[in-house]
Amino acid sequence: MNLLRANQHKRFQYVSRVLFSELPGLLTFDDLPMKSKKNSSKRKHYLGRFDLPNGLTEIGEMRLDAPRITLDLHSDNKLDAIKDATYIRGTTFSGECLSLIDCYSTGAGHSFDEHKITRHHAWASAHYAVVGKAHIAPGEASVRCIEFTATDIALLFNDNEAFSHVINSSAAMPALVEEHETTARKYGFEPRPLQVGEYPHIFYFTGRDRICEIHTAIGLISVQHRIRFRLPSPSKGIRVKNRMVVVITPNQPITFIEALGAMHDMASFLSAAVGRAQGVSHIKIDVGEADAETRLLLDVHPSFPIKGVKDDGGRTLKPNDLPLNPIFRLDEFRTVLINWMEKQDGRRTARYRHLDCLRKANSYGPDRIVAAANMFDVLPSEATPVAAELSAELAETRDQCIALLRKHASGPDRNGALSALGRLGKPSLPKKVSYRASIVVEKMGRKFPNLQDVASLAVKCRNYFVHGGDDFDIDRLQDFIPFLTDTLEFIFVASDFLESGWNPDHWLEDSYGVENQFAKFLWIYESTLAELVQAQAKPT
Repeated sequence: MNLLRANQHKRFQYVSRVLFSELPGLLTFDDLPMKSKKNSSKRKHYLGRFDLPNGLTEIGEMRLDAPRITLDLHSDNKLDAIKDATYIRGTTFSGECLSLIDCYSTGAGHSFDEHKITRHHAWASAHYAVVGKAHIAPGEASVRCIEFTATDIALLFNDNEAFSHVINSSAAMPALVEEHETTARKYGFEPRPLQVGEYPHIFYFTGRDRICEIHTAIGLISVQHRIRFRLPSPSKGIRVKNRMVVVITPNQPITFIEALGAMHDMASFLSAAVGRAQGVSHIKIDVGEADAETRLLLDVHPSFPIKGVKDDGGRTLKPNDLPLNPIFRLDEFRTVLINWMEKQDGRRTARYRHLDCLRKANSYGPDRIVAAANMFDVLPSEATPVAAELSAELAETRDQCIALLRKHASGPDRNGALSALGRLGKPSLPKKVSYRASIVVEKMGRKFPNLQDVASLAVKCRNYFVHGGDDFDIDRLQDFIPFLTDTLEFIFVASDFLESGWNPDHWLEDSYGVENQFAKFLWIYESTLAELVQAQAKPT
């Protein structure tokens, strides 16, 4: 029996050595064997010692109970110092390092037992908890990279050829058997001869773990496969799991908050590219030394994670419906991503407003069309028409009116008039929307006739919901509010991608579904436009 166990242990050592030597960087020892369903639940409670601002170290328990990250402390000493703590570090009794970032106190107090002994207790919450083999301070530039996965990353990066199955693989088996025996002997293991049957199967992963690498303004962005598998066995067979991740590696180490900002920017781009809000999970940061051979990854747990749209009306997205295809048109995708990130600092507010609209999925109403129109109002000047230069006479009249109005007491009418005069010559919301729509019309006008007119009508609806008035008949347009909203959102994203280098010809020809935001708008545009024109033509 002991000899049998020794041989089994030797076989496991051999397989592990082969795996780690032949597939460097693709897996870690923790991935073998794969966790069972019974033990797959994430750890939520961490008991250990925590450092407070007053220099004391106290025993406590951190809990990851989404959407809250809480810390409970108990001590014989007063715990009032926790009220001043915005960053708390701790170490569990099992050795994990805990970093609680952006903390706030939720209370402190004390109690007495029957022996009149005072027991102190305190509570705190944090917006982020970082768990791993090292601590991280939020203000230190120690993050070498950040990685995460998104809801539809496997849809956008549809790398189907990375994993496959060869059914009739008789021709390939001799070479495979020979390689297996050679590798076994290389590591001092005498393999049992493999008996190849009449219909062998080969399940494979190509080993190309990096799908793409793109240098951008926020660093090197790569999309990678993370495979996990259990050792094959007669009872369990063969099982390989994969998680696709986005890895952002800045040009130099950055702070924790800056790393989260880069992640949010990339998640915003993915949401626009897929056409629905992306959820973000499995966040990790690398805080290892620059010359280290292995990475030092820490798990990041946000109290309010970025949530995506889980069930967008039962829609099943398809890769061909997406405007960008990094698998078949990688150069185009690279160009768009680079240029999109170059403009992110100036357009972040507007793009985040668009992301808020995407989170509403199939829910439409006055608030959404107002928000969709206001995206254009917060675009930077370089994305809108150039301000018109006023004639000398008109500029003089404006200045005289401003001088006269300033003599009056401050009030809503006086201040509103001054504000309107100050905007004289500057592009208004209708002009901004028309300018962005012209970018779309230039490249895709044949598929979207009268787009300028539809966009203008959408802005008028927005103005009605903001300002009201009796000169606009909103009743006949109630059924078209979703369509008008989609028009504004489509113009916003499409013009943004077109300016960044997107060529829409492939998408216009290959898209045939209605699940993606882009594809749906293309599919329904002309028929809904005809209904809209007919509705407006009806007598009141």
